[in-house]
Amino acid sequence: MSKGAVWAALSGNNTSVRMAPTTRERILKAARKLKYTPNLMAKGINVRKSFLLGFCFSEYNWHVASQLIRHIQDCCISREYSLVVYPAGKLQEERDNLGLGVRRQLDGIITIPFLSAEGHNAVTYANLARDFLPVTQVIFPLCPGLPFVGRDYRRIGYEATALLLRQGHRRIGFLTHPNYRDSVHGSGSYLCHQGYADAMTEAGGEPEAHVHEINTVLSTTDHGYAIAARLLDEGDLPTALVASSNGLAYGAMARLREAGICIPADVSVVGCGDDIALPSCLAPALTHFPVAFAEIAKTSVDLCLQPPEDGQQATFCPESSLLPGETVAPPRK
Repeated sequence: MSKGAVWAALSGNNTSVRMAPTTRERILKAARKLKYTPNLMAKGINVRKSFLLGFCFSEYNWHVASQLIRHIQDCCISREYSLVVYPAGKLQEERDNLGLGVRRQLDGIITIPFLSAEGHNAVTYANLARDFLPVTQVIFPLCPGLPFVGRDYRRIGYEATALLLRQGHRRIGFLTHPNYRDSVHGSGSYLCHQGYADAMTEAGGEPEAHVHEINTVLSTTDHGYAIAARLLDEGDLPTALVASSNGLAYGAMARLREAGICIPADVSVVGCGDDIALPSCLAPALTHFPVAFAEIAKTSVDLCLQPPEDGQQATFCPESSLLPGETVAPPRK
């Protein structure tokens, strides 16, 4: 058996060499018997690939990134790829990570882009894509020209509100962050609020957003707690709440329960976010829209390894179906 025939058989579908199926099977059978494992470095030199994908994310998105990493890694393993993880706490650190990824000759980058009051690295990402390094954005779409895999927050906000309207609620509040009017820095909250407002307007209701001024010392859950505390102090509590993040919902429920408010008999709560899901022993099982992490991971890896051509669809939002919990009920009569 020639070296060329062995190489062609072990290359799988990555070669155009014609070979009889029986010959290919003989070679593969011998490889299995000898427990042969391909040398990815040598294979990479031959096909001009590093067999490495990078995952860049803001350390402030650890709750999402930690779950995505597991699924992205599974997808990489099935394709004989390894995943290199690049967390960042500052814009410059993200730029440094991207530069390191270029020097390591990554075959593609999956990113939850870093955002701060100082700005973002959209230009850097666009330059990478221009230089033919595939970049796929997940969860948050920073660069309009790059592929994106995430969530349809507007639909989720609408469906969460429609659920409460069908239950008979008419006074429905929206818990969110101060940047919910900013389509860039508050992208998820912005779209979620639009969906909420659409549903309320269709039903003839009055949208009302409740926010708490950002305090970097506080967590998202603490912000939800503070919003609920203010609503209680004002004595003007809606019968239902839609939260742009699950953390806000859990914080609000904690304060309401401290005040003797029963969830959901007195106030119903629905979470729309992608952050946390607490065990039911700590809080009532939240009615929310879970993130399709496995599908987001698979699609993002596919887009890195086979980037869409010009004119092809480049935005994908796997469906997030409602997961009923213990926090929604009709309003008291």
